[in-house]
Amino acid sequence: MKKTALVDLMKKNIYAVSLFLLLASPAWAQSSFIPKNLGPNINSTYDEINPVLSADGKTLYFSRVNHPSNTFGATDSQDIWFSKLQADGSWSVAERLPRFNLGHYNAVLSTSADGNTLLINGIYSADGMTWKKNGLSTVSKTADGWSMPMPLKVSTRGAKSPASMSADGKSIVFSFAKGKTSKLYVSELNEKGKWTKPKKIDALSSDAASEETPFLLADNKTLYFSSNRGTNGSYNIYKTTRTGSDWISWSAPVALNDTINTSGYESYFKTNANGSMGYFSSGNQSLGGADIFKVKIYEDNPFIIATGKIQNQKSNRTLKGKTAKILVNGQPADSVWMHADSGTYRLKLPMRKRYEVSVVVPDYKEVKDVIDASEIKEYTELNKDLKAEPLTYVVVKGKLFIKNTNNLLPAKSNAKIVIDGEQVDSARVDKDAGTYEVKLPHGTLYYMQVSAKHFESFPEPLDLNAVDEYRSITLDLLADAEKMAIVSGKVINKKTGRPWSGNPGLRIMVEGIDNSAAAIDSLLGTYDLRVPLKEAYVLSATAPGFYPIAETIDVTNETNEVTLSRDLWVVPIEVGQSVRLNTISFDPDKSELKEKSFAELDRLAALLESDKAIRIEVGDHSDKAGKGKLSSARAKAVAEYLVQKGIAKERIVSKGYGGSKPLASAKTEEGKAKNQRVEFTILRK
Repeated sequence: MKKTALVDLMKKNIYAVSLFLLLASPAWAQSSFIPKNLGPNINSTYDEINPVLSADGKTLYFSRVNHPSNTFGATDSQDIWFSKLQADGSWSVAERLPRFNLGHYNAVLSTSADGNTLLINGIYSADGMTWKKNGLSTVSKTADGWSMPMPLKVSTRGAKSPASMSADGKSIVFSFAKGKTSKLYVSELNEKGKWTKPKKIDALSSDAASEETPFLLADNKTLYFSSNRGTNGSYNIYKTTRTGSDWISWSAPVALNDTINTSGYESYFKTNANGSMGYFSSGNQSLGGADIFKVKIYEDNPFIIATGKIQNQKSNRTLKGKTAKILVNGQPADSVWMHADSGTYRLKLPMRKRYEVSVVVPDYKEVKDVIDASEIKEYTELNKDLKAEPLTYVVVKGKLFIKNTNNLLPAKSNAKIVIDGEQVDSARVDKDAGTYEVKLPHGTLYYMQVSAKHFESFPEPLDLNAVDEYRSITLDLLADAEKMAIVSGKVINKKTGRPWSGNPGLRIMVEGIDNSAAAIDSLLGTYDLRVPLKEAYVLSATAPGFYPIAETIDVTNETNEVTLSRDLWVVPIEVGQSVRLNTISFDPDKSELKEKSFAELDRLAALLESDKAIRIEVGDHSDKAGKGKLSSARAKAVAEYLVQKGIAKERIVSKGYGGSKPLASAKTEEGKAKNQRVEFTILRK
């Protein structure tokens, strides 16, 4: 392995360790106001000095001392190197500048405000191919690179002179040695276009110390330089400001803070175009010799940018398509960008303050939040989702129609709104206009219907489970006064064989939904209800402590009002009681459950879930003998369905009885239908 490659490898390893140790400190990890080593793409085990940033901030020029690749090799040499800023913010691996590295001490000293001219060290031959002597030259950007060096006719006393040209190109501040110390001088371009004799800046001179590496900001007033005037005798960086129109009066030089200056060597301080970011050379925590560091001087973009989503506080759903307005400290925000389609925002706020922020969304309540930027000292982008509290209800409104017509319910029908079987007194009904309006909490499934004199209605589902905000919902309700089937009968206790009597809580269910319009006589144990024609219905009676036996009535083929008599049976939930599941159905000679069986089995699963002490036997009975295997398979299918619904399998016994327990003669179709059945029997409770 070549020596240079080995050195570079060692350098990268050293840098990795150093960087880890530095980033372990919160200050290093979080603040640009702490000097940051520009890393191994720029720095090496050799001295890197004199950083100069191009006007656009995309090229960093610097000098590398005694590198083997320099023009004069590893001894007494200083070449110009450069690095390019990458898209990700990193610097490319430094390369030697292909031009102007002709002398022993080559350097880019400063760049013009427009970035088209460089001030470089040295005087060159007319063809630009030979370095002649120390001095100052300028080169200008051309279409294919840089022009030939043009010498500046300004005396540098034959010394290599760190220098800085003013932004307007009319002044040069430089340093050169007189005896053992270096002092600062200024030369100005006079009206004849000639440079004046350099004049010493006495106000910045310290008798026993040197002043070197000047850098003049674009304001032509602020000057940075390095000096060993401090008590430790090492070079540190100082700042001074010109207080008059000439170059004589200056403020007292002040050392930069101790995050930049150390007990070691710091020099060659330069900044970007607006002076917010500094670049300098330091031997402190370097990779070897002097390295180039970057440090923020002041925040030139003193803002925070808060971005995020506007969300429903209850569900965290992003509120897309809403008209929203952001308030800062109770007032509409100035620098804010809203994107309604995506429900996002972007808010710009000055840093070093604390803000109370909220978002105003129609039909939502404000939720005040805080963006605390009081301790933020640098431009920061942060994510902050803003919440709005939804109103907890929806408004449901509509018209009350007679079913199958465009006619409204007459006022004399005294319409009321019924929700989930209960009359809602808070609903507003305009009987003359045939309209209603009601507020309902969202997040629930409701069954709505209109109750009106001489009219029958059925619940209309309104599913608000997925609703998490205020809405205005139109839902017309229907009532039917024509061609009804009048169903009546007794409610009978299967255990006693007697009609229901006196016990409270009896309800009549149609398709598993409480029919509040059914008339129930609890004393006589009778009921009657009206249901529209053209449908088949599963009816049942239910009461606390009893299980219903479902009965099916089919009026799909009826065209005129019909009266039906159908007794409904309830079975006490007691050990030994058997319940016939009338709606369980299979295809002929098959054991797969038909879909219409599921509602009945779901009710049975709900019973078992509500009382985990219950153990049952599921029994299947065939329409005739000789079907024992099919009967067992059908009983097993019912049991497995219940297990799939979460019922422990040890609570269910399945048994196929075949035709061993007929209820009627199997010689008739009516008898076969009566014999073929599925029952469950309560074994333990």
